[in-house]
Amino acid sequence: MINTRNIVRQDEIDLFKKVWDNDQDRKFSDWYGSSDQSEITMERIEILPNSKEYDIITGIVKKIRPEATQVWSAYQRQLKPHNIHLDTLDGLTETMIIPLNHDPLAKVLVWSQKFSSVEEFQEFLIEWGSLDNEPINPNLHNEYDIDHTRDPNNGKFLAEYLDLIGDFSYNLGTINHFPGHNLHCSSDWTRIPGMKFKELVVIHTN
Repeated sequence: MINTRNIVRQDEIDLFKKVWDNDQDRKFSDWYGSSDQSEITMERIEILPNSKEYDIITGIVKKIRPEATQVWSAYQRQLKPHNIHLDTLDGLTETMIIPLNHDPLAKVLVWSQKFSSVEEFQEFLIEWGSLDNEPINPNLHNEYDIDHTRDPNNGKFLAEYLDLIGDFSYNLGTINHFPGHNLHCSSDWTRIPGMKFKELVVIHTN
């Protein structure tokens, strides 16, 4: 379900990182994936078609998903760790992440539960909060830094009631592919000494 391949060259990573310096006029902020939608979680700059960076990305995507016909991508500077969420972008159901900074302690967790829309996930959250189920992974919060995912209403970790497929780390040279409609989140990488933000290329494809 999580496909990690070591196929991104250092010169390609360097080129992606220059998007931040060269295209500040196209930067936009996003609150998606924050715990309460009150703080900016990330800043993005879309990587436009007909650019050298886009051509590199589509070439990498074709190696992993040759049937893909639509590719959207952006440089992303992550300011806060994402809470549990799903990716929804105009029917593009596959997510790929290319780390642009390196720390194996920075994780992304992916679960088997998936939803077709944010609204469907919100309905699940309302129902989950009223149930008295036993956790599937009761010690998950001791294995990963996921305090930012604790439910403020009941003090529980939704993550421990979900079926964890696995995780991947932020290792330079890798591209990590998983179904974007599956629930996923960042570990709290802000606890890693010296890591002020995460840099990545995020890709959504069909």
